Amino acid sequence: MKLLKNKSGSILFTLLLVGTVCVGQDSTGTEKKALQLNVSYYLPQNNIPYVLVTTKTKVDRKFIGVKDLKVSVYLNDPTDSNLIQSFQSNATGEERIYIPTSFKEVWDAASSFTFIAVAAANKEFDETKGEAQVTKAKIEIDTNRTDETKNVIVNVKQLQKGEWVPAKDVELKIAVKRSLGNLPIGDEETYTTDSTGSVTAEFKRDSLLGDNKGNFILVARTEDHETLGNIFAEKNVPWGTAPKIDKSFNNRSLWATSSKTPVWLLFMAYSIVIGVWGTIFYLVSLLFKIKKLGKTL
Repeated sequence: MKLLKNKSGSILFTLLLVGTVCVGQDSTGTEKKALQLNVSYYLPQNNIPYVLVTTKTKVDRKFIGVKDLKVSVYLNDPTDSNLIQSFQSNATGEERIYIPTSFKEVWDAASSFTFIAVAAANKEFDETKGEAQVTKAKIEIDTNRTDETKNVIVNVKQLQKGEWVPAKDVELKIAVKRSLGNLPIGDEETYTTDSTGSVTAEFKRDSLLGDNKGNFILVARTEDHETLGNIFAEKNVPWGTAPKIDKSFNNRSLWATSSKTPVWLLFMAYSIVIGVWGTIFYLVSLLFKIKKLGKTL
């Protein structure tokens, strides 16, 4: 009997403990969502670098932008003195951050950096950090043309100890710039630099339309490289064909405006109109003649 009472007490104590834990979990509210905070480095045309920060979360198996989230971006260390910029995320969850001129001396003195983004905690998300480690690099495009081939030569260099050295084993995309997306110059989607930091790719696009002078733009770029980020360069080359301008716009044709209607079509239309209305007037005149004859008889 005594053993039964002890077991009953233990069971009761366990139930009370579980209930207490459950109540404690409910009081903390619902579980917070997972936030994806990405930091990407961009260097267009070896000119002005910037950082693209994206804040997204997964909803119904899709990633959507997170709005009204406070994010701070730092250089090398998340301290107030290293703060580049703070912003409130928009509906797309993307923000482009340029490096202020106040960081010029720090930027010029080093060859590699770490960009750190910190998203502040709120009711939906916990504090989240994202970072991108970047080594300074640049891309140069050159061309070589013979009677039979056209070659694109791309050199990639990175900064080490104050000197520009070849960047080997860097994966690149070389393409022709188009309004709806870049077009690869050959059969290969990507190219990899050799020990000299160079890539030579043959241009295999024939009769490609260019501008009015037959020029188009070549693009060489890295995409989300683990140390170089996203850097790209462009070069204008005269390897295209100039579009033929249609000068028949002002000529008379069936698809032109009414002021440019073909003469033969105008002749047919006006002949039909004159014939129909002429017949009507002739019939009306006959009616008047019949009416006059009726009065005289």
